[in-house]
Order: sequence, then C-alpha cells, then structure tokens
Amino acid sequence: MPWRPARWIVLGLGIWGLLWMIGLFASMTIHPHIVGDRGLRVRLSSGIDIFIPWTDVEALRKRYRSLPSSRSVQVEQEGDRRVVSVSVGSQTSIDVLLRRPLTFDLAKAGSAPVDELRLYADDPDGLLRSARGAPASTTVSR
Repeated sequence: MPWRPARWIVLGLGIWGLLWMIGLFASMTIHPHIVGDRGLRVRLSSGIDIFIPWTDVEALRKRYRSLPSSRSVQVEQEGDRRVVSVSVGSQTSIDVLLRRPLTFDLAKAGSAPVDELRLYADDPDGLLRSARGAPASTTVSR
C-alpha cells in the first residue's frame, strides 16, 4: 500500500518530463535560424532573436565546441574579445566572426558589445552553403 502514492508521483513526473521535452522540440522547430539575403537571423525558442546583417559578418566557420555550462546563452570574455554562445545541449557548431562589435539584447545575459557569436545548427554545412549565396561582400570560410 505505501507504494501506490509513490507510483502516482513518479507517473506525474514522467508525464511532466515528456511534455517538457515535446515543448522544447517544438520551440526549436518553430524558431529555426534563418539565412536570408540581408543577413543571418539566430533564434532560440521565443527568447532569443538576433539579426546580423551580412555587412557586419567577417566570416562564418564550422567548429564544434562543447561548453562547460548547460545554460542556453553564455557570455565569455576571451582576452579583449567578448563572445556569446547560443547553444543547444551545451554545444555550438558555427562561429560567426563580426567585423565590428555589435550589441545584442540578451534578456538574462544583458547587452554589451560582442565580437563573436557562436551558435548550434543541426546542419552546419547546409547553413554555410546557404550563406554562400549571400552578397559578395561577405566572406564565408570553413
């Protein structure tokens, strides 16, 4: 008899976890990154929406990184450079090097000039191929 309440509690936690995972998957499917004629739009769920014009992009590079924290948005200081990582599963796969420091509105991380943006893309090669169709002033390197 004492196990009956424990079973209900564990069942409730399991259902809550399943719904949370479905919601996470749906938010990533509904809000993908977009490569357009004017620039790159980096999105994560409904909280992050960053637009970077191609004129401000120096280079795009494919590089897988594992991050020490599980937070989705991480801000690091690397010497005199400020780097923002928009990660999924504590990983990034694309580095966006900027021609000049840009300021992004990052709700919890604040807003300060950023020199590089790192993001996770399911298909980094596809993102790079799409970016090659950007205006000629943009350098896309691997």
